[in-house]
Amino acid sequence: MKINFLQDFKPKKLNEIFGQEQLTAEGKILSAMVCIQKPYSLLIYGPTSCGKTSLAIVLCNELKREFLLFNASVDNKNLLTEMVAEAKEKQKILIIDEIHRMNKNVIEYLLPFLDNNEVIVFGLTTESIFYTIPAAIRSRCFSCRLNPITPAIVFMILQYQCTKHKVKIEPTILKKISVRSNGDVRTAIRMLEMMSEYRDATNTTFEQIDTFFPEGLDFTTENATSYYDMLSALHKSCRGSDVNAALYWLARLLLNDDLSSISRRLVCIANEDIGLANEALVTQVMIGSSEALRLGMPEARLIYSNLIIQICLSDKSNSTVVSMDNAIAKVNNGGIFDPPLYIRNTSIESHKYQYPHNFKNHYVDQQYLPDQLKYETFFKFDKSVKNENELVEKWAKRTSKKNKEEKE
Repeated sequence: MKINFLQDFKPKKLNEIFGQEQLTAEGKILSAMVCIQKPYSLLIYGPTSCGKTSLAIVLCNELKREFLLFNASVDNKNLLTEMVAEAKEKQKILIIDEIHRMNKNVIEYLLPFLDNNEVIVFGLTTESIFYTIPAAIRSRCFSCRLNPITPAIVFMILQYQCTKHKVKIEPTILKKISVRSNGDVRTAIRMLEMMSEYRDATNTTFEQIDTFFPEGLDFTTENATSYYDMLSALHKSCRGSDVNAALYWLARLLLNDDLSSISRRLVCIANEDIGLANEALVTQVMIGSSEALRLGMPEARLIYSNLIIQICLSDKSNSTVVSMDNAIAKVNNGGIFDPPLYIRNTSIESHKYQYPHNFKNHYVDQQYLPDQLKYETFFKFDKSVKNENELVEKWAKRTSKKNKEEKE
């Protein structure tokens, strides 16, 4: 049975969008918008191939609105002006792909139309909207962050669509395709379509997948552990100081030759679980992980092994992540305040700022937090960790601050 997979596998409804339940589940922002049939302007951002364009088009369909597609990387302002006029007149939704590429004066052209929902804009970008999109635009749009698509989600998509189109393919085959695609739905669908053209997809074998697609993640034999589960196992083994388990999971991961994922994970482990307990090791992990990428296999295994063993044997501390999450939680719960006038970049009160290097021990007691937060304590340290406690003791002695930030 031949099927145009690339065309037929495109989602058409919100419930056919997988892996983005934080936006699409019942009661979440996008499903609520569809429920009340009232569109709002959105900034949809996330990594490449996570389904931003597909989601935007599905939303337009669910909202029963026609749409216009503007690509900021190739289209010009004249076309944008025409599309804005058409969208306003005919109540169409304007989808702007790669919105982060728009010049400031061009993107701010949209401001008066975004007010009062005169024109509904779905802006799509792979970049962080907090750095690339002006605040005036952000304040007029809902922000929708999409998760990366994992092999497990690709498998769900392929399985759902095969059921929908009554195509019978062994789940083990779909799992192998899902993992080989490395989280890219388009790649997975192209694999399936190519094999169905060469030979009926229902007769596809592991050997054919190996022949057609020799590169990619390969942990898809029956009952195998997923690649991301093994990265998680490596992380938790290091956090738990189990050298043997960490070396085993490293060996499994090295079979795939995806060194960039291993390097990223080791840097994360060092900063999340070692942190202040062993600052020298954190630096060593960051340098070593980069060098492993430069050398490649088989030499990289030596660097990774050295780092893994040291991480497992090292003292542990999660003060870094706990302290940062405390501050993030305050911001996420509405703690958004301006800095005191005298520490702003340009201020008529800048003369009140006291330069610490002009004082003993390079420290002067002055307020840096906003008035509303001046009694808040975000930093928490672990007195039982020797290196961390010594750092705080030196800081307390130099600043005459008490160690009130100690963890209970």
